[in-house]
Amino acid sequence: MFGHFLVVLGMVFAAGLGLPVPFLAPDQAVGWAPSAVALAGALMLGPRAGAAIFVGAVAGFWWHGIAPTAAAGLALGQVLASVSGAWLIEQLARGPRAFERGGHVLLYAGITAIVSSTLGSLTVVWVLAGTAPVEIAALENAALSWWWANTTSCLLVAPALILWSLRPRLALARRRGDRRPAERGLRAWTHERAREGWALGLVTIAVALAIFGPWLSAPLRLLSAVLAPFPLLAWSAMRYGARETATVVCVLMAATIWGWLRGINPFAPVDPTLRVVQLALIGHGLTALVLAASIDHRNRQDSEMHLLAVTDPLTGLANYRHLTHSIDRQIRRTRQTGEPFALLLLDVDNLKVINDQLGHNVGSRLLVRLADALRASCRVTDLIARYGGDEFAVLLPGCDEKAARLQAARVQAALEADATAPPIAASMGVAVFPRDGDTADQLLDRADDELYAMKGRGSRQQ
Repeated sequence: MFGHFLVVLGMVFAAGLGLPVPFLAPDQAVGWAPSAVALAGALMLGPRAGAAIFVGAVAGFWWHGIAPTAAAGLALGQVLASVSGAWLIEQLARGPRAFERGGHVLLYAGITAIVSSTLGSLTVVWVLAGTAPVEIAALENAALSWWWANTTSCLLVAPALILWSLRPRLALARRRGDRRPAERGLRAWTHERAREGWALGLVTIAVALAIFGPWLSAPLRLLSAVLAPFPLLAWSAMRYGARETATVVCVLMAATIWGWLRGINPFAPVDPTLRVVQLALIGHGLTALVLAASIDHRNRQDSEMHLLAVTDPLTGLANYRHLTHSIDRQIRRTRQTGEPFALLLLDVDNLKVINDQLGHNVGSRLLVRLADALRASCRVTDLIARYGGDEFAVLLPGCDEKAARLQAARVQAALEADATAPPIAASMGVAVFPRDGDTADQLLDRADDELYAMKGRGSRQQ
């Protein structure tokens, strides 16, 4: 219910901003923001948002003095346009996730322009023709005005609403893909990353004022409107992502509306009509959203490839490559700081027998259970890795031999606490740097020697 309330409130607020209704003021309506709220609501809430969209649309049209009967008809058209467009976007462009890939952004734009905006325009023609005698030319002008305003808003405002709804938390102090927790308190607002975000916001406002303010001459204003937005949007797309880029687009659109209503058209030397302004906005906005989505998609692919390169696919633990690189880094750190570290090596007992008697699926599930037991018994700072087929390793920063033996006992207790059949039995070996070696291979060999010595004696690490 809270989401439906937000849709109604958002549509009423957007309608009450003083924006002209497109078919009442065809030459003044750069966009119609309630349409963007309606589409975003339909995408986030599904068809059940229809009632909220209807209420918000009726209230918005009534606010602008439209008769209740006409307002209800227009509101029904708003519901049909937004719900139908949202359904197609869900089917063809991944719904609210449409802005994660460039191709889906273009599909979203096509569905919005061809389906949603066209249905809205047809509704305007139907309502105006049925409620008052209007000339054909006036109907055509009203329909085109609605189509342009609806398309502009849904392409430039709705993406920001959708993306902020998906991820409402502001985390300027953390890079995308960074697994560390976000900064808190004052640090979150003064961090280097946050300062760059503030700079982006200030430059966005400065560019908007330069284009639509009274200070530049007509040729310079035209040049600024053509050239200035793209570097700004590219900065946002490359450094932050689709959500922040959509926000910058919204700021530029708000500045455009503000300037247009004050009689400022940067494209007046070329073409003084509103359509040129809307085309420029749509061109810059779509280019920026496609660029941001493509960069985000590439970053996600790089992260996934890196994760596959350092992760064991069965258990989700680090693999041998990640383990050896981490040991090498820990060796360098220890030589600089003097902090000790140890290595714990585990080998599953009788895994071959389990595989032969119970099947390889049971053996694989046993390895996964062992990985879960290691996660539950080890510290957050420990690196757990699958060293080989049935061998696991735990890198223990800050541990001497005594602490490593205590950790081995905790692991053994976690294995014994697992009541699932077959039971997990493992032999363990410990190596300490630098006593047992000064390279990763030497430490692994020393722990392996102790492990097999214990396995040969038929005993377990206590």
